[in-house]
Amino acid sequence: MHTQRSDTSKNTAASHKATVRQFLRAHDEVASKDELRAGTDVPAWYIDQIASTNTFYTSLNHNGQ
Repeated sequence: MHTQRSDTSKNTAASHKATVRQFLRAHDEVASKDELRAGTDVPAWYIDQIASTNTFYTSLNHNGQ
């Protein structure tokens, strides 16, 4: 995973990771990609990238959502 890619707001993948972790902790560690998009300011490219891995984000891979 490229850890320094940024988006237009100058956030890095590291800050996106922290945001996603915080969101998952607040939602019993389970969230769909759509819920993450609606509930955070994390860009879609990052959500798609983490959903394609099977490490921390196992709950995102359930049913491909």
